[in-house]
Amino acid sequence: MKARTLLQGAGVAALVMFPIYGVVISSPSTERMHTPAPLTMFALSLIANLLLVSIVSALVGFWLRSRPESKSLKILSPGVVFASLAEAIYINMRGFESVHFWLIACLAVTALAGALHFIWRRGERLLFQASSATLMGLGFYCLFVMMQLLHLAMWRPLPNSTLDMPTTKTTSANHPRVIWILFDELSYDQVFEHRYPSLDLPYFDKFRAFSTLFIDTLPVANATEKAITSILLGQPIEQVNFTEHNQLEVASASGVFHPFDAAQTPFAVARQQGLTTGVDGWYNPYCSVLAPYLNDCYWTDELVVPSAFAREGFWQNLFDPWLRYSDILHHVRHRKSLGYRVQAYQKLMLHAGRMLQPSGPDFVFLHLPLPHPPGIYDRRTRRFNTSGKRSYVDNLALADRTLGQLLAILQQSPDWKNTSVVICGDHSWRVGTWVHSRYWTAEDEAASRGRVFDQRPLIMVH
Repeated sequence: MKARTLLQGAGVAALVMFPIYGVVISSPSTERMHTPAPLTMFALSLIANLLLVSIVSALVGFWLRSRPESKSLKILSPGVVFASLAEAIYINMRGFESVHFWLIACLAVTALAGALHFIWRRGERLLFQASSATLMGLGFYCLFVMMQLLHLAMWRPLPNSTLDMPTTKTTSANHPRVIWILFDELSYDQVFEHRYPSLDLPYFDKFRAFSTLFIDTLPVANATEKAITSILLGQPIEQVNFTEHNQLEVASASGVFHPFDAAQTPFAVARQQGLTTGVDGWYNPYCSVLAPYLNDCYWTDELVVPSAFAREGFWQNLFDPWLRYSDILHHVRHRKSLGYRVQAYQKLMLHAGRMLQPSGPDFVFLHLPLPHPPGIYDRRTRRFNTSGKRSYVDNLALADRTLGQLLAILQQSPDWKNTSVVICGDHSWRVGTWVHSRYWTAEDEAASRGRVFDQRPLIMVH
């Protein structure tokens, strides 16, 4: 078998596996930042899959070249190659796969190849040569991807849970409590201004009655890692980078990266004033980034691949990517991913309940994964639902129930009269992003009033 055939087989592997490894290779910093577990098994299983597809594709290509009937199939190769390449670019830009986009691109290029066969044979040969050269180039890219994945397999995260509370706590009379609850993607418009007709939010309404509501706020950013970093530092952050050594770097409009300075955050101020501090958060690596100024910390993220599958073994990760090629199994895989999301929510609520007790920290920051899509709750049955068919509206109902549970803990505490509570969103409901996802529902379409985007996040202070 020629080296060229092996290289083209690797090119096929690069295209076939792109929906799985693309996000990891294009933004390894982001994946490290939002993954509390090592990515070793995930990365090694991807390398194994790339090698497997490369070898199988090379063998199939070698066999087809020896068969006379393969000439009739040759006309399909440019369409498949260029359509897969176009889909990879689409995924990289949008973050979502699109079978329809792939089919349209494949049919268009195949039709072009068929037309060239009859009207311009030299053009047909050039198209086939371009397809072959593209596969070879992707073969070299596949080797680069495997080296990147091997590098990622060696990365180790810092612990995602720490506890260093003082043995005796100063009386609350000297240290009033501050509880800051951030609901991810919480829209003022959807909660108060254009609430969906069948949606009841009794706890948000009750809290509004004895709080200050800000009705004309603007988000500092529409991406969580940028928005929360900006809020904590008190300045707009345009870019973030999480290094191999678990250090967060940030850049403002100038584009120059510098280390995230935890001493400039409210947690440092609280500690300087003698308060104990705690964070129970989703998505961001709070325990490592804010370590010097936290007494109690827990964070997790079970939404984004590979985060959701980082804790699974080699064989499970080896087979998981192939589920996307079957509609039934693909659906099961997404149910599984949403199941992890429910687990993350439950873990965060468990730690939140502990931190909000009278013995918990004086200054507590809770970052919860609600009402951030996809929907994981059915407001009619009041149960978790991982079918992938629930809406942002359902998640708003779960956010309201969650607020009620948290307030119940606080209001039963003897410290309640000395407790200030801040409720906010990091950004609003990003309609323009979710409308392109597989999780967009008819109820989302109706609730957004035909995909109207209102950028105001909700902010209330008691």
